[in-house]
Amino acid sequence: KDVYPEERSELLRESTSNSEPPWSPSAGDMCQVYSDSSGGWIDGTVESVDAMTGAVTVSYSKNGSKFTKDVYPEQRSELLRESQSKHELTWSPFVGARCQVYSESSGRWVEGVVDSIDVATGTVAVSYDNN
Repeated sequence: KDVYPEERSELLRESTSNSEPPWSPSAGDMCQVYSDSSGGWIDGTVESVDAMTGAVTVSYSKNGSKFTKDVYPEQRSELLRESQSKHELTWSPFVGARCQVYSESSGRWVEGVVDSIDVATGTVAVSYDNN
């Protein structure tokens, strides 16, 4: 899969197997929630985490209106992620790096490896198994 520079923040990230433990959301955390109606990730804030169900309530603004969305544990990997601003500053893809790429056909993040980076365009080529 080729990931163009303008798509990097949406489709490419460092592999979680490379670094720190997976993010565990807490009230007040900056995050991103996936919005079907917007067709992408929207910045938000974790309002609460239900201790009984594990549901994460996220608030976000869209078109000047404030919304909340409950994300249940089985939805987290597809609909909720830690704010990417921290990762954008600390990780840059390099050839051979383990990464995660968003597979639009399967609707989830998959493990991959950076195969090449076109220096002229900034396009990152990633190989992954979509099983």
